[in-house]
Amino acid sequence: MEKIDLFTSSMWKKRIDPLEWDKDSFISDIAENYRRDPFRNEWDKNASTFHHCYGDWNNPKFINYDTEKLMRIYGSLINEFISQLPLKQKPIYRYMVVNVTANKGGQYMNAHDHIYKEKNWSCVYSCIHYVTFKEHQSNTIFYNPASFNHCANTISCLTKFLDMNDIRNSEYAETYTVPTKEDDFIIFPSYLRHKVEGNWKEKSPDDFRITSVVNIDFCED
Repeated sequence: MEKIDLFTSSMWKKRIDPLEWDKDSFISDIAENYRRDPFRNEWDKNASTFHHCYGDWNNPKFINYDTEKLMRIYGSLINEFISQLPLKQKPIYRYMVVNVTANKGGQYMNAHDHIYKEKNWSCVYSCIHYVTFKEHQSNTIFYNPASFNHCANTISCLTKFLDMNDIRNSEYAETYTVPTKEDDFIIFPSYLRHKVEGNWKEKSPDDFRITSVVNIDFCED
């Protein structure tokens, strides 16, 4: 029987070879910046506690991250991704590293999305590069954008029988965690809300969870 995926929120994933860029140096700089301030540029003062480089790249208190090689790798992956989209015309697009985060066991990030508009640019996709990510660390939790309020009883009944560990049934879940490993690079629609919980215990003083986040903007002109 033919299966038709309707109203899906697709994601794309590919591994980045850690030998293709200066990963160890990047991690070392992040670890030093974290030592200087574990709560750098607190993104959400009410609910998030990450070390979060966001909008203050040239802050003299911290080492400025060298992302030149990473940007070339990101660019290659994003160009490949754009070329695979079912487009009616090729868009003018740009991409940029918007933040670098580092956290340990008790630190977390509140739920948010990446939707924004800047003049004629709109963020349409976002990417997460899992620079360091171990099995015991918290993965990104994504929220289902569909509203089930009007059919809660039906969904509750259905999920009793469906294997909700199977990602093919994620459309019926309120939240879902996509299987990812260290060095994975994922691309997802910017409207998908997501969060990171702080519910793991560190196994060493350098047990960081580090991510680099990229936004992809389309030009509407």
